[in-house]
Amino acid sequence: MAFQRLFRIAFYFTLTASCSIPLNAVAEDDEYYTTWEPRLSGEYKLIWYYNTKKDFNAQHPNRVLAHNKEFLIRPDVRPPMVNGIYLLEHSKVNEGEEVLDIGTGTGIHAIFAAEKAKRVVATDIYAPAIVNAKTNAERHAVDNKIDFRVGDLFEPINDDEKFDVFFVNINFPFNVTDDRRNKLHERLFAEVRKYMKPNARIYYQTSFVKNIPYIYDMLDRNNFRIMEMHMEHMAEIKHEALFLMIQSR
Repeated sequence: MAFQRLFRIAFYFTLTASCSIPLNAVAEDDEYYTTWEPRLSGEYKLIWYYNTKKDFNAQHPNRVLAHNKEFLIRPDVRPPMVNGIYLLEHSKVNEGEEVLDIGTGTGIHAIFAAEKAKRVVATDIYAPAIVNAKTNAERHAVDNKIDFRVGDLFEPINDDEKFDVFFVNINFPFNVTDDRRNKLHERLFAEVRKYMKPNARIYYQTSFVKNIPYIYDMLDRNNFRIMEMHMEHMAEIKHEALFLMIQSR
C-alpha cells in the first residue's frame, strides 16, 4: 500500500509539472488554497481543489468537480482522473437499465449512472473507497439506488445477477510488461460474460494507444469486439485518454 501511494504521488507530480495551465491561487476564498484544471476538449470539466498548501504538495485534492457534480475525496482514496472523466463523457445509461461499476473509487460513474438506471451495483477492492463513495452518493441523494460492495472484480456479485451496462475504471498498465495488472484485465474479460444481459455494453477506459494491440488480442480471445472508440492526445499533460465501448461477439 505504501508503494502504491508513493507511485500515485509521483504520477500526480509528473502530471502537474507537465501541464502548461497555471494553478490558480485563490487566497480570497478561505475554502480552498488552490485549484488544478486540465484543458479538456469536451464539455465535461475536471477541477481539483486543495484546501491547504500541504494538500497541494501531496498532490491530493480534498474535493473534485467532475462535470457538474462535486465529490469529496478522502486522503487515502484516489481522486477522479482525466481518463475517468473521458469515460464519463462518452458513456450512456438509459432509463431503467441495470449497471455494474467496477472499481468505483469515489463513486463518480455509479452516481451519474444512478440518475437514469433502475439500479446500480458499485464495487471496489479497497474498503476506504467504498466508504468515500457512499458519502458522495448521500450528498447527491442517490444512495438509495446504489448497492455498494467491497470485493475483487466479480467476487461480490451473485451468480444470478445480470447487467445492461458495465463501467470499468481500472486503468490498464502503462506498459504491456506489467503482468500483475495485465492478469487483472485478462481475468475481467474471462469472467464478465456470465453477468451480461443480451446486448450489454462494457464502457472501458485506458491510457496510451500503444496498449491497443494487446487489448484487441485480449478481447478477441474472449469473443468480444470494440463497437466504439474515442481517443484524445492531451499534449499539455503528456497523456492519451482512450475510451472503448465493448460488446460480446
